[in-house]
Formats: sequence, structure tokens, C-alpha cells
Amino acid sequence: MRFRFKSADFTGKKSAQSAMEYLMTYGWAILVIAIVAALLFALGLFGQSSSNLPEGCMPQTGFICSNPSYTPNGIVLTVGQESGQYYYGDWVFVASTSEHLDSNGLPDNMSFVANMISIGALTPGQTATVNFMKTDAGGIPTANVLVGQPLTAYVWLGYCTVPGCGAPTSYTRIGTINTKFSGASAFTGSSSITTSTTSSSTTSTSTTSTSSTTTSTTTSTTSTISCSGPTDPYTGYTGGCNIVFDTGGTLSGNIITQGSITIDSSVTLTTDGYVLVSGAVFTNSGAINSGTDPGTGGAACQQCTASPGVSHPSSYGGSGGSGSQWWCSGSDNSGAGGNTLAQGGLMQTCNDPGAPGSTPAAPIMTALLVQTCYNNGMQSCLEGGGGGGSVAGTSPAGGADDAYGVFVEAVTLNAGTINTVGGSAGTYNGGAGGGGGSGTIMLVYNYAYTAGTYNSIGGQGGGNCSSFGGCIYTSNGIPVDGGNGGAGQTLVYQYSGSPPAST
Repeated sequence: MRFRFKSADFTGKKSAQSAMEYLMTYGWAILVIAIVAALLFALGLFGQSSSNLPEGCMPQTGFICSNPSYTPNGIVLTVGQESGQYYYGDWVFVASTSEHLDSNGLPDNMSFVANMISIGALTPGQTATVNFMKTDAGGIPTANVLVGQPLTAYVWLGYCTVPGCGAPTSYTRIGTINTKFSGASAFTGSSSITTSTTSSSTTSTSTTSTSSTTTSTTTSTTSTISCSGPTDPYTGYTGGCNIVFDTGGTLSGNIITQGSITIDSSVTLTTDGYVLVSGAVFTNSGAINSGTDPGTGGAACQQCTASPGVSHPSSYGGSGGSGSQWWCSGSDNSGAGGNTLAQGGLMQTCNDPGAPGSTPAAPIMTALLVQTCYNNGMQSCLEGGGGGGSVAGTSPAGGADDAYGVFVEAVTLNAGTINTVGGSAGTYNGGAGGGGGSGTIMLVYNYAYTAGTYNSIGGQGGGNCSSFGGCIYTSNGIPVDGGNGGAGQTLVYQYSGSPPAST
């Protein structure tokens, strides 16, 4: 018997095995490509509408960016850094992704710098919650925004790497936010910087029967720096917070901050010789009065030589007017007006009216000049001269006090109304004192300056009239009044690099 064996057909099995091997070989690669494509789509890199993007903030490497919200009160988000580098001054600003970038990767017009938020020094691990008010200058819509309208924007950090800077020296993009406009505010507190630090303590115990045992305990402490400014800034402030003057008052210390300084509308702030230095934006919507320096007017003298007004010989303020001299007796002289870089009114003899003060020539503004004035005491360069005292046989009057100057420095400076008016001597039945000189206004800025209304007026010399005796005149018919104080001036300087008055 013959047996015939039919050979087996393995073709189908081999094809299935080849397909399985192909999938096993390339399947993982296909899966990875799909995941990457999904991520790129989520980031909006395929040009899809931002309304389809997930809400949040995607930080750049080494930075923290989270919890963005877009409300009628602006854009609120949390920022920070984990780069290991210490930043001595930090400012946060937001610009729409639609704003054109220049060759350095920054918004073309850099208009957002005028609206940046100062958050002080930012060390590794620190975070700050900031409220960036929406502004057309920064490319963020300001009106007619509908609930649910999407916004995609870049978050920028301006910073310094050396202490004492008053403006950013470098910029970097720290994240991209994607959010939607909501009708309710999500901002309930002040901007703050929070950091957590960990410390360890070691306890060692030993006995004759056991080996040494070491126990480590870890404690966490949190410190918060409020950046809404001190409760009472009128007493002075030095730090990195935003300062707001919302009621009228008089300074008793310098205001020097890396944050912004704001004087609300209907508020009058009297600086009284102290300075206002902002490392960000200064906005005066109210008024600044310089105040007068007590005791700078010269004393009167009855039939003798009166005292001159106090001088400030290196100041660009107006000099003081001299007092009048009435009812001569021997070598009587009225007091001269206090000098600045301009001669004060000269002392007078025998029934002479007082001589007026004057205004110095304006200097060429330089960073060195500002630094010198700041280091020597700003009023040495800004204060007016005191009015001279008068001489009379009866009822002589003293000279009026001079006005302080006003100094403001900021990255962006919106000046508003500033008044530096010398003291007036008033009307007397006897010798009349000289008027006080006006202080000078010095405004220093880096990025932008909006001029305001400035009143630098010398004080009025005293009148020499009485209700029962009439007015006293010279033989030429000139009233025997005190001399008026000299006017001050306004000096404006734009600096580059480090600010002359360091914050």
C-alpha cells in the first residue's frame, strides 16, 4: 500500500506573524508620535482657536506660573522661580501673544513696562500672586470684553542680578497663559511673596549599653511680605511694596520703594523736605505741596540790625526777599534774604522797602548732579532761601520761612500738580519782613514722563500798612514793604542704566 502525504500550507500563519512583528516594531513609535501631536495641539501650535485650548499657565523651564484668571479687575496669576538664581528686583507684566516681538523676543514697543507690577526680590522657591490690571498699552483688552471671551498672553519677568537696581536690566518670558474672561473678580488680597524654608535639628543621645542615636526633625516656616504698602506710609517707608496715599497728610520720612507710588485724586500730600523714589510707576492724581521749613525766616529787630534769612548756597531754589527798614536810628539795617545759588534780597537802610529774591540759572542735568544732591541731602539742592527780618521803631516783623523743594524719581513718572510756594510775611503796623524763596522741583525718570502743573512761586513780602495809620511810603511814593521771595524752577532729567537715587 502506498501512502501519500499532503504537505502542510504554512503561508497564512507566516503572514499573520509578520503583521504582528510589524505592529510590535513600529507601534510604540506611532504611539509616541500621537502623544506628541496631542500635546502640540493642546498648546495651540496647529493654529486652532484659543477657546479650544485648556485653561492654565504653562511655565518656562525654571519658573512657576499658575492659576491665571481674567476678570474685570485684571489678570490674576501666581508666578515664581526655581532656577537657583537670586533676583534682586523683579517686575511682572503681561502682553498679548498678538503683539509683535522684536529681534530680542520682546514686545516691539515695550509699552507694557509702564504698567509692570513690582514684586521685590524673588529667590528660588518663592511665589508671588499679582494682579496685572488690563491695559491697552500692554495689549490686553480694556473694554467691551464678553464673558467667556478667551485670552492667550505671555507673562514676562523683568529683573536685575545686582542689588539696588530701580528698573529691569534683563527680561525673560516665564510662561504662557490661556484663560477666559469671567464677570467676577478672583482677586481678594494684596500681592505677596511667599517662601517656605526647611531647617533641620539633630539630637544625639548615648548610654553605656546602647549606641548613639541621631534624630532629625524638619520644621517649615513661611514668611509673607505684603506688597500693598504699609498701613501708615506718611512716617516713611523703604522696601519693595506698592505705596498708595489715599488720604491727605504730611510725610515725616522718605518714601523709597521698588514698587509703585500712587497719590489718589482729591488727596494733597505735603512732602516737608522728604523724597519720593519709586522703582516702578509714580502716579500723582492729587496734589503735592512742598511745605515750608520752620525757622528759616530772619528775626526782626527794634532799632537795630535784623537777622537775615537762612541761606542754602548750593541750592537751585529761589532766594529770599529782604525785610524793610522803617524809622531810622543810627546804623539800623533790615535782614537780607537768604541766599541760594542766587543772591538774596540785600539788607536795607533808612525807610527803604525790602529787596526781592531771585532765581538761579538752571543747571545742566546729569546723573552725577542728581547723585550728589541725593547723597548730600536733597534739600541742599532744592530748598529756597528764608526771608529777612525787618527793622522798625515799633512792631517790626520777622521774615517768612522758605519752601522746601520736591524730588520724585521713578521709572515711569506721571507728575500731576506740584506746588512749592515760599512763605508770605503778612501785613504789619511797622517794619515788614521779606518773603521766603520758593523751592525747586526735580523730577527724574527712566522710561516715560508725563508733565504736570507746577507752581514754584516766591512768598509775598510783608505789607507795611495798618487800619488806623494807613500805609507807609518812601519819599518817592514806594510802599515800605518787605521784598518778595524768588521763584523756584522745575528740573527734569531722564536717566539710563542705574537710577541716580538708588532704590
